[in-house]
Amino acid sequence: MPVTTSASPTTGTFRRTEGERLEADTRLVIAPDAGVFEPAADMTAGRFIQAGQVIGHLRTGSQSVPVVSPFSGRSGDALAWRGERLTAHQPVMWLSLEAGRP
Repeated sequence: MPVTTSASPTTGTFRRTEGERLEADTRLVIAPDAGVFEPAADMTAGRFIQAGQVIGHLRTGSQSVPVVSPFSGRSGDALAWRGERLTAHQPVMWLSLEAGRP
């Protein structure tokens, strides 16, 4: 984990900061597993997506694995299409967090 130190110009004391902050306003929803992608019927660009919402399924033989968004936001461009064979962790959709905030 990156560690940085910075000195206060007024007091001369050092402050230790650990970790990184991600302040990007877009996120990727990824496939949890490999399979053939079937998007949810109501998935269209610009739709508000809740964290935990199922945006599609991956079919692997007789099994169906849900693709769940871990973030809330507005759906952006689709990166996977109906019937496309996906690998595990392949991007499925962009989400815009700024557009999804009230």
